Amino acid sequence: MTPELRRRLRRARPSLVRARIRRGYRRTIERFVTRWPRTHMGVIVGLSALGFLYLLSFPLAALLLLTGLPARVAGLAGPVDWVMLAGVVMLIALLGLVSWQIARLRFTLPGAEVLEPGEAPVLFDTIDELCRLFRTAPVHRIVLSERFEVEMIRTPRFGYPFAFTNTLMVGLPVLLSLSPQQARVLMARRIGQLAAPHGVPGSWVYVLARVWPRYRRDAASAPRPLSWLLRAFFPWYVPLLRRLSRRAARQAELDADARLLTVIDDQEVAEALAAGTLRQRYLDEVFWPRLQPDQPAAPQPRSFPYARMTAAIRALGPQKARQWLDRALSEADSGRGELPGLRARLDHIGHGVAPVPGPLEEAAAGHYLEASLAARVRRMDSLWFRGIMPAWRERYERRQRSLRHIRALAEKAKGGRLSVQEARGYAVLAERLLPGAQTCTVYRQLLTMGVPDAELNLRIGRYLLARGDEKGVVALERVAAYDRTFARAAARVLARFFSERGQPEAASRYLKEALAAQAS
Repeated sequence: MTPELRRRLRRARPSLVRARIRRGYRRTIERFVTRWPRTHMGVIVGLSALGFLYLLSFPLAALLLLTGLPARVAGLAGPVDWVMLAGVVMLIALLGLVSWQIARLRFTLPGAEVLEPGEAPVLFDTIDELCRLFRTAPVHRIVLSERFEVEMIRTPRFGYPFAFTNTLMVGLPVLLSLSPQQARVLMARRIGQLAAPHGVPGSWVYVLARVWPRYRRDAASAPRPLSWLLRAFFPWYVPLLRRLSRRAARQAELDADARLLTVIDDQEVAEALAAGTLRQRYLDEVFWPRLQPDQPAAPQPRSFPYARMTAAIRALGPQKARQWLDRALSEADSGRGELPGLRARLDHIGHGVAPVPGPLEEAAAGHYLEASLAARVRRMDSLWFRGIMPAWRERYERRQRSLRHIRALAEKAKGGRLSVQEARGYAVLAERLLPGAQTCTVYRQLLTMGVPDAELNLRIGRYLLARGDEKGVVALERVAAYDRTFARAAARVLARFFSERGQPEAASRYLKEALAAQAS
């Protein structure tokens, strides 16, 4: 084992231990949930109510002490009784102060881009119609966000969580990448959750698990001594409740899908779920990474995301959409997140065949925002530009420094004077920053120099063979001569390469070498 490998293993060991502990903890919870589901639900219902009990304990304790105060005054007999009375009065005053501070506690309402009814009358009419269909509480605010999301956020109006302000967060990417009917289905899904029956414990737990983090987040802005008491309780209570109620949260999400079937046809629901899933994944995995490269070649972005998002979705043809949908359906549901996988959601609504969303003919943004759309898109693009520019400049300057370093190493390599560390750095920078053809040229140059380093030659061989350059065979055959630790990996790459080229004798020979290296 090389010294470098030993150092890497030493650095990785603590994180591996922590990961093993977390996996064991998750498995323990999963066994508990699977074996005793009713007991688990009882535990998390009690745990969810613990937040109420903690907040109400201060006024209740103050009232309890206050009702016993006349009897304590009547029984005064000596100095000790007077001291105890003074202590009780001070405690009542402190509990009353905390109770008053809780009652006056105010939370920041989410979102900055608040829509007014005059800006989007069709959207507000649609929300009002959905609220009537589900017979639920009204939506008090509609906010545009920059993420692909449709969320209902319930903000307590004061410190005791009995009355709420309902804010519907609608992501502009949702409106730009879905049809009006698909966006309506996703909004109806969140509004339907407000109408969840109060007798269903899972729905109640789901709502509270999303309310209590507000107390943890706003504890710092609360006045003392309330801020101390909130920080003493909610930082450990919120993560514990979230972790234990994950099963209930997933079931609440599935129930939200099923509740849609009471007002919307199942075909429309299935198509909206499929379209939302695959288009969100396309934006996350393709659209945004292309727009925000790790190594930008220009000093600032050349295009803005929201202005071209609908066009990018329309360019996603039916064949690509089918591939993205098949990928989403084939992936196993890990069971760790709150939102179940697409296959589980479709099965829950009884829709076995996933429909491939058709082309985006009309975006929901133009339908719901109408004349205000252009101004909202410009503002969102401007906010994105201002937010990304500091990191963009830093990455661009780092790229320019790396390119200057590459040019310096290239000049030095012409004389064949690179050290092992310089050659490694040259290879890494070339693969990260240069086009594929230039990177191959750099790797062939390093191969000609004959740098005596097994890890570097393994990298060169893998890269060249992946691009059909047989000179990678020379690099991989050198690996065992420099360090036997990497011989097995090199032999396996060679065996796979020759097997794919239809040369079984060579593939068999290198596979035997890999097995021999593994045995040694």
